[in-house]
Amino acid sequence: MMRYTILFCLFFIQNIVFSQNTVQVPDSTLELIAKDMCECFNRRNTDGTINTNTTLPKENEIEMCFGLIILKYSSILPASTTSGNTGISEELGKQVAPFLLKNCPKFVDFLMLKKENEYKEESVTEKFIFFEGVFQKIENKDYVFINIKNDAGKIDKFLWLKPFDNDSFFIENPRSMRGKKIRIKTREINEIYHHKTKKYVSYKEIVGVEEVK
Repeated sequence: MMRYTILFCLFFIQNIVFSQNTVQVPDSTLELIAKDMCECFNRRNTDGTINTNTTLPKENEIEMCFGLIILKYSSILPASTTSGNTGISEELGKQVAPFLLKNCPKFVDFLMLKKENEYKEESVTEKFIFFEGVFQKIENKDYVFINIKNDAGKIDKFLWLKPFDNDSFFIENPRSMRGKKIRIKTREINEIYHHKTKKYVSYKEIVGVEEVK
């Protein structure tokens, strides 16, 4: 059986607005596919009875379900949708997804759980490094840095790229932090292009800051 990827679920929200349909499928057919797909997310058996397994289905289950549904409606779908072309099947999935979002709460639950699990995996694997020192100043050159003096008397610079925990310390009244000892939580980011040196460089990006009492 051809493999229909679950990417149609995950990428639809980002790509649907910019998608140029290469497969023309009537809304009435898309609604039929979405209705059957929702049965997969609700874990209903083929006879309409509810499966005793109440957990959300796995990705491979949804992929298989999607493939079976496409075969079911192959007589009213364009021939290209059953050709095994991954790009076309993803395009079809993007057209089905709005109907699922509108009428299938379990589909939304599935997307949210997927994103939550991805976030947990990233959090587990990401490593943070902590530095302590006395706050000196905010340096605004090519990028914005928070400078601290460490116990060895050396100036360390940390990249302020995005919002971070307690960034209000430095937004509202940075002068009030001068001379105070702080702990900075950072993560390593690589290959940021530096226009003056024309090289890709690494920085320690600020994730959070706290005052050391």
